[in-house]
Amino acid sequence: LIGTHAHAASRMRRASSTALAFVATLAVVDAYPRTDGSAAPLLQHQPELSSPSSLDVPSPTPPKAALGAIDQASCARWKGKGGDDTRAGHSVSYSGPSQLDKPAWTFATGSNNYQSPVVDCSGSVYTAISNGMVTKLSIDGEVLWSVSIFAGHLATPALDYDAAGKLVVYITPLIGSRAFGLDASNGNVLLNVTYGSASVNLDGWSVGAAAGVLVASGRAADATLLKKNMATSSIFVLDASTGAKLWSFSDFEGVASLEGSGPYNFMPVVAVDDTPGPSLMYETSNGAVVKHDLRTGAVLWQIASPSEESMTTAGCAMTSAEAQGRTLVCVSTLALLDTGLIRAIDVADGSILWQTHTELGGEAGPAIADGRVYVGLLGFKQKLTPGHKGTMTALNVSTGEILWQTQTHANPSIGSASCVPDTFNNAAVGADGTVYFGWWGGHVYALDGATGSKLSSFATGSGIQGGPAIGDGVVYFQTCDNLYAFRTSS
Repeated sequence: LIGTHAHAASRMRRASSTALAFVATLAVVDAYPRTDGSAAPLLQHQPELSSPSSLDVPSPTPPKAALGAIDQASCARWKGKGGDDTRAGHSVSYSGPSQLDKPAWTFATGSNNYQSPVVDCSGSVYTAISNGMVTKLSIDGEVLWSVSIFAGHLATPALDYDAAGKLVVYITPLIGSRAFGLDASNGNVLLNVTYGSASVNLDGWSVGAAAGVLVASGRAADATLLKKNMATSSIFVLDASTGAKLWSFSDFEGVASLEGSGPYNFMPVVAVDDTPGPSLMYETSNGAVVKHDLRTGAVLWQIASPSEESMTTAGCAMTSAEAQGRTLVCVSTLALLDTGLIRAIDVADGSILWQTHTELGGEAGPAIADGRVYVGLLGFKQKLTPGHKGTMTALNVSTGEILWQTQTHANPSIGSASCVPDTFNNAAVGADGTVYFGWWGGHVYALDGATGSKLSSFATGSGIQGGPAIGDGVVYFQTCDNLYAFRTSS
């Protein structure tokens, strides 16, 4: 397959066949396949279904272990792709190891997984995989529970507390505009709603959960299926406790210069403490950027696509609330076979603060930490050359000046270890400044964030689409076929 367009069309065809095979089962697993090949029987509860829209999911049997009560105020979680609602990929509390020479444990997830792991306060990690399974593992790699909610691809989930103070795993499947909320302690289904019409999400999309709402993508009943860049047609904001739809947005052609192109690999950025109220921001597949009022859906500002041929599967990240003025940093390409563009945007009014053109295209969202922006770069054109290398690039967050670039290992052949479309995942930065990332050549890396010096790397033999997640003394990488845990030495 050459480029994202061909891959997206292929995934759309596979998604159509997946829809015909839609099943909704719930399963709790006493043991799940590990790299040693061991497994225990799968215990399933399978309801009678008249149609997918009338799904009634039963509660699972008790899990092996349950997470106790957590003090929310002192909780440091990696709650979604990019760590938190800003998607900045920075843990201010925890650092992982600088040496990635050997994983502490590995969990087999099967093939073609594009999701990112998420981590709760105890260090337990949650992984959603492309067979429709959501699994919770302890920091030591023990399976605590596993739930099957859909016979196919799932989003990167989001962790958030509901109105009752319960930690919930929010997730959406590839097809059908459905939203699920699972009790993080035991996998019980707390939320199960249909919020739109039959639709297909693409590759590595994410959900958002903050300020009592759930942000999801799909297609509204009255929305046109967007063909340009195979993009998502609609954005939805739901009440996180009840699933009631608060608002949706489908008018991408009505927003200045969006040209009918919605998000690809949807990754919502939520500014919970924005003024005058919470807001939602995201990048579309042609590089346009939109900001909404989170409560009403009103468009507060929009930025046009940088070019008619711009295409991105990357996304945006936002600086922390402590920063002087909020900045949104977005990554895109100027054309399918062209150079990259990184833009910094004033969150308050949508004005462009700086923009930096890069020789290589950008397919991964940025990480922001310690006054720097970290972006993995490799253009579509370079993908077609055997032996190509990508670069992790650091820029000054205030000026856009490139500070350093570090090359990856060479990829010996086109897509040799990859699962397409993206070459890099979003980077993650520990409290000590270590930058973690993986790329489609099959390696994961730890770099010194200040200098770009390579601290260590590990060859997984598989591409990696999902971003790393950081816990207390641990960093998790989910490649296309395994979940890896690297831990600091005791």
